[in-house]
Amino acid sequence: MTRSGPGLFSVAQLAEERVLTHRELNRALLARQLLLERLRLPVARAVERLCAIQAQYSPSPYIALWTRLVDFRKEALTRALERRQVVRTTLMRITLHIVSARDYPFFAAIWMPATQEMTPRVNGKQLAELSRRVYEIARRPVTHAEIEAVAADEMGGRWRTRCLAPLVQLPPAGTWRFHGRPELIVMEEYLGVELPPREAGAEHLVRSYLAAFGPASQADVMRFAGMRAGDIRPGLERLRLREASGTVLDWLIHPRGAEVRTAFGLNSPSPLVGEGPRG
Repeated sequence: MTRSGPGLFSVAQLAEERVLTHRELNRALLARQLLLERLRLPVARAVERLCAIQAQYSPSPYIALWTRLVDFRKEALTRALERRQVVRTTLMRITLHIVSARDYPFFAAIWMPATQEMTPRVNGKQLAELSRRVYEIARRPVTHAEIEAVAADEMGGRWRTRCLAPLVQLPPAGTWRFHGRPELIVMEEYLGVELPPREAGAEHLVRSYLAAFGPASQADVMRFAGMRAGDIRPGLERLRLREASGTVLDWLIHPRGAEVRTAFGLNSPSPLVGEGPRG
């Protein structure tokens, strides 16, 4: 098999037999997650490569980037947050993540309505009114308590109030030593952009996930996002429509027989590549 680089072969070459081994899947995941070797990348670009970084505990993203980037210093992530290149926000599975400022509008565009629709005993008209209330107060810095005061009762709990508007946390929230009460503001005020259409958000999320974690199945994307098949499927369908160009998806077979997809043209490491010690 012809390799496309040191220790690499292309996804297209992998598809000659169209059946992946568990070791190939493992090495692909490690490579996509930048865990085979450290790279020299700007923080925002690294976050985009990873899709989203769990940020429930403020130091966690710093450690995640230190394990992946050459000469990473914690000040680099702090600067990226302060310069609005990345944001800390509630997203998939109603948990805190750090994502790039470029990705966030798309992720929010699919995550917000998907999560709202899974809220029991609240109809569309009620959701629209609750969203309006949150937008009204969150065009200036607010706390979670203020948002919960206008929407928690109807939403059946405080956690689901976070899906009523695209809310980002203001630094110093998310920085290395932050342990206080975060302030939030709507994305439109902070980043100066509007939400894209829901279908565009679904496509962007699927594409980002496959690039960061693929090869993967629809079920894998659903588990990561905490969404239903109907939320994810439009993103896959939009990508299928682009397949004629040969630049979007490659279709492979999981060793257990399931169909999986990956972002086309990305290199996967040879299964002979070892993990190596990380220090």
